[in-house]
Amino acid sequence: MNGLALGVMTGTSVDAIDTALISIKEGKPLSLLSFFSNPFSKKQKQEIISLQNIGGNEVHRCSLVSNKLSTKISSSINLLLKKENINRRDILVAGIHGQTIRHKPEDGYTVQLCNPAIVAQATGITVVHDFRTRDIVRGGQGAPLTPLFHKEISDTSESCAFVNVGGLANVTLISNFSNKITEVDSGFDTGPGNCLSDLWITEVLKKPFDERGGWAKSGIPNKKLLKIMLRDPFFKKNPPKSVSKEYFDLNWLTKQLKLLKIELSDQDIQATVVELVSITITDAIPKRYTKIYVCGGGEKNDYLIDRMMVHAGRKIISTACLGWPPESIEAACFAWLATKTLAGDDFPLKGITGSRANGKIGSITLA
Repeated sequence: MNGLALGVMTGTSVDAIDTALISIKEGKPLSLLSFFSNPFSKKQKQEIISLQNIGGNEVHRCSLVSNKLSTKISSSINLLLKKENINRRDILVAGIHGQTIRHKPEDGYTVQLCNPAIVAQATGITVVHDFRTRDIVRGGQGAPLTPLFHKEISDTSESCAFVNVGGLANVTLISNFSNKITEVDSGFDTGPGNCLSDLWITEVLKKPFDERGGWAKSGIPNKKLLKIMLRDPFFKKNPPKSVSKEYFDLNWLTKQLKLLKIELSDQDIQATVVELVSITITDAIPKRYTKIYVCGGGEKNDYLIDRMMVHAGRKIISTACLGWPPESIEAACFAWLATKTLAGDDFPLKGITGSRANGKIGSITLA
């Protein structure tokens, strides 16, 4: 398959709709042609976040929020096409992840808000959506899916790891063989990414995020609190594993602080949260993976990257070095995945998500 594909991602940080336009050559992602990030208003962000926890009248609220989100996604796609002067008939497909509000593979379901009918009608483009459910039906975690894309864009010269730091963090471990063949060894969530530090700085300073980790850097990680946090059962699980943002929420952090039984400064708590993220990520990457690439919003957190380098003992490299800007990776991934779904390909997820078999993912809504 050759041509152009669109991917749309709204991540666990709920900050914006990211839209990527990529070129496909012989079924592989060739290059990023354009990227557009359309921020959520405070009101829309809060509407989405309110659905991440149990509340009243959920079915009605979900439907309204999903329709509103899908209308904004359609607008983002049309704005990007207009900006690049591209005819919608030249687009093979749009892969739309949707906004995750619940992820419960242990209970057999995951929920990503998206009304593909709205997007297909408003853009005139065939839409692939609901990427995770089929894998869960096969007994998998439904996540992460990005390791497949990481393999496609990786440098084949040596074994490497990809770290995606969004609201949550996940790693992909890729082996390189002497004949330049690469293989995904594993891919899994490591735990919180930016979610806890975002929640804490919002709670204390009323800021949406910690700019470049400056506030965390002003504090000192507390070893006792860190030890308490690392006792959480999720960190002791072996891959494959995935987690949702509603697991690592403000209640989780408050519970850890109560177990400490001593007062810490707010910035020391922030520093400890970042230390937790850096350790849980780097502990998941064995030394034989000599290169570590980072993508996602966490790539902009200088303090987090510094702490990761300390614990990893290796340089942390932006995926921009591979020609794929960190903020574009997930949207570009779903553009490529959509072309594979459209082609009827099977996805080798058994060794990543723990599903019983490889197979197809995604649902298609025709233009």
